[in-house]
Amino acid sequence: MTKPASEHTSNLNVAGDLMQKLHKFLELALISLTLAACIILYTVGLDHADLGYERRWTYPLFFALIPAFCLRSGLQYLFKNTNRT
Repeated sequence: MTKPASEHTSNLNVAGDLMQKLHKFLELALISLTLAACIILYTVGLDHADLGYERRWTYPLFFALIPAFCLRSGLQYLFKNTNRT
């Protein structure tokens, strides 16, 4: 009759592994999309260079890097809380 307890812990281990893999996948996807968005927005900034040279780095900063940092913090908070329960 001890099998249900061991099955329960094995299910928890499988769920924990799945959560870790999902967290790693989402982190890698976020990094990849952020780098792609930075490159695209940098080229858009080059097109708008006549409005000021700072457009080259402000577009990627404000529209890719800062939102990515916020999303990453949210992911860490979400997975930190789900791993505790």
